[in-house]
Amino acid sequence: MVRVSRAQAFSGSAAVAWAALVRNEMVTGLPTGGTFHSIKAQETVSGLQRWLRNNPGASYSDRLVARSLLDDLLDTLGGGL
Repeated sequence: MVRVSRAQAFSGSAAVAWAALVRNEMVTGLPTGGTFHSIKAQETVSGLQRWLRNNPGASYSDRLVARSLLDDLLDTLGGGL
């Protein structure tokens, strides 16, 4: 659950800021601050999907956080990979 725990840091206004960076990169095609945050977002989507698949018995709250983060990322990325 390392990736999910790390992703939990992107809550509230930090998540909104991260989503804004990704959206800006998708519109401009340019990295923000020399980094493509959209690549990290795609990697995080894969990690969250894998974690949810491999941990069906995880606590309700952990799965809820993971699912919520996954949904937010997919929405930011335009719905899918």
